[in-house]
Amino acid sequence: MQISGLRSSGFQPISVGTASVPSATPSPLPEKPVDPVDDVEISSAALKAFSDSQTSTQTDDSDSEELSEEEQKQVSDLKERDAEVRAHEAAHAATGGSFAGSPSFEYQVGPDGKRYAIGGEVSIDTSPIDGNPQATIDKLRQVQAAALAPAEPSDQDRKVAQQAAAKLREAEAELSAEKQAELRGETPTEPGKPADPLVQQQVQQAAAAYEKVAALA
Repeated sequence: MQISGLRSSGFQPISVGTASVPSATPSPLPEKPVDPVDDVEISSAALKAFSDSQTSTQTDDSDSEELSEEEQKQVSDLKERDAEVRAHEAAHAATGGSFAGSPSFEYQVGPDGKRYAIGGEVSIDTSPIDGNPQATIDKLRQVQAAALAPAEPSDQDRKVAQQAAAKLREAEAELSAEKQAELRGETPTEPGKPADPLVQQQVQQAAAAYEKVAALA
């Protein structure tokens, strides 16, 4: 899994989401855009996810009567999975706010001919806010909350939260070094100029901790 780089000039998302279940007859995955994260109102995305869930899982009586008992059971299971997946991804999107994209889904066609979501993901921007460690800290805390927002976070969700935590410690070290420099009456380092040795040491230590966590992903 890739985690975003150290600059926010280029948007580099990672994904959190539910794992798909095996399918005997999966439908083609929806084509993903080049830039999967749009500037959207996440509350609208969450509402759309639940609305789509209701629409995709509606089955009229005539269709049910034409299905065998085994097929009806399969449809019932797919409906349950669909609702679970959509609720999971909506939780990520709603908590991630402006740092999260709209949920995308992987579908399976049921015996009734309808499509059901069996897996999904939400892209989340984890790149630091250049030159503003406090804003980076606030952002990464929200990223952590978004990754762990569902009632049952997946393994991927937990990895994203762990990586955000490592980058959070790096930002906290940078902020602490800046505050210490201010207390000593030193001028904060301007972009492009060598940093204070203490700042460099603390940031390097935090970066090393981040690299160890990232290597486990």
